[in-house]
Amino acid sequence: MLGTELLETLLASYAECYDIQRDYPIQDAVYPAYAKFNVTSAKYVLMKKAELWRVNCFEHAFFSVVSSLQTEDLQKLRRQITEYMEPQLVRSGAKYPPPNHMYTFLTAIFISEGRVSPEVKKEAQRFRYFKNYLASIRGYSEAVTPTVVFATGISKMLGSIPGLAGTENVAYTLLVLTVSVFCLTSLDTATRLARYMFQEFWLEPGQTYKDAVGYKKVLTNPLVATLITVVLGITLGLTGYANIWPLFGASNQLLAALGLLAVATWLGKAGKNNKMFYIPMIFMLVVTLTSLVFTLQSNILAIAAGGAGLAWCYVRVILAALLIILAIILAVDSIRTMAKQKKLA
Repeated sequence: MLGTELLETLLASYAECYDIQRDYPIQDAVYPAYAKFNVTSAKYVLMKKAELWRVNCFEHAFFSVVSSLQTEDLQKLRRQITEYMEPQLVRSGAKYPPPNHMYTFLTAIFISEGRVSPEVKKEAQRFRYFKNYLASIRGYSEAVTPTVVFATGISKMLGSIPGLAGTENVAYTLLVLTVSVFCLTSLDTATRLARYMFQEFWLEPGQTYKDAVGYKKVLTNPLVATLITVVLGITLGLTGYANIWPLFGASNQLLAALGLLAVATWLGKAGKNNKMFYIPMIFMLVVTLTSLVFTLQSNILAIAAGGAGLAWCYVRVILAALLIILAIILAVDSIRTMAKQKKLA
């Protein structure tokens, strides 16, 4: 299939949800096609005048057919994003996007008719652009589109079901809305849980923030605790959550291992059979702790070698070491408890 034929096939699928414009000029280039999509979400009580919140989400997709994708094409794209796409399509020439702006995705779709070298493929995979506005109060713009990929795929799948043909447009809009609302509610839940854990860190068992005294009374105050956790979250988001992302997989599975450990201990204390938890519990602990040890080792070697980005290496070393130590302490305590339960039995 020729590049132009593939382009027409792609545009036919995009046309169901996007506004398509042909021969769209940007600076010294002309894109064969440009697609625009936007969705608005709002929540109100009883009547629309009592609106609680409203968010606007956008995507701008640019299609290009090239004989063979080159590094120069990616460099030109980055220049166009910084000099035209972001200033004009996201901010409309203003300092910030409109007040209800949540996010804008800027997508470049290159159709390469010739072979793409491995070096260019790697560079394309590493291509990133991200910008937030007023600490994300006015949203952000990004050059990747996970939400759109998800919504397009699922809506196409629904449209292929007998009796649901022609529902792709409605399904696409609802799916984008679903992901947006999921992000908002997940952020709200995560902030609340982080605040609760921060407060409990300073309190004795059975205490509430009203019982605290001194500096603990200040730190456990709901407003202060919320402010601290929100500022820490924003700081992490602005400095790059990807810097600690390598620890997320291990810590997430470590939580599952500790959950199995807690259930096994509780069942033993209740006098019930808990042997079915031993094998998955031990497996999860060994695998996740091994992963954390490898992460610790690689970052220590990076620190020893020197170079850029050492600050985050130190952060990852500290976090990995803390996770390992805390997991071992919990594992030892649980094993001792289960051993005592066996003796009493």
